[in-house]
Amino acid sequence: GEWWNANVEEVERNATDTGNPPLESIASTINGFPGDLFNCSQDKTYTLKVKRGKTYLLRVINAALNEQHFFKVANHTLTVVAMDAIYTEHYNTDVIVLAPGQTVDVLLRTNQAVDSYYMVFTPYRSSNVGTNNITTRGVIIYDGANSTTKTPIMPILPDEHDTPTAHKFYTNVTGMIK
Repeated sequence: GEWWNANVEEVERNATDTGNPPLESIASTINGFPGDLFNCSQDKTYTLKVKRGKTYLLRVINAALNEQHFFKVANHTLTVVAMDAIYTEHYNTDVIVLAPGQTVDVLLRTNQAVDSYYMVFTPYRSSNVGTNNITTRGVIIYDGANSTTKTPIMPILPDEHDTPTAHKFYTNVTGMIK
């Protein structure tokens, strides 16, 4: 999702009334939390507690208004099983790409060392239009990890203009129609 320092209805009304694009948001969110990159929410980062050796179904939703986003979890492979409520052939990837309003269901296998790992939601732009690069982070914490003293492991992120990565994702996800 996104966060504005304004009433969201006023942001929409201003865009509709003027014909201009909506005001840019000041933050992206994961489950409503802007994450630890913002001073106002450093202690309010979304955390997902998991147990090693389990498989979790995550429904990742791009609730942003205008931008596609990459989603990545450090050191984990995600298995795409559905997009927009349509089952897909299983596709293993380390990064997913979501258009505004799109949902992607992925399986997260907790097969890494007991530790804490960042999950990151960051903009993908297919053009060089200047907008805010608003990245947000949540944390996956394995049961038994010391999450109070150690910084979570950060994934290597694609560049915000990494069209080959986006193209690879979109062209490798296929429906189950036979």
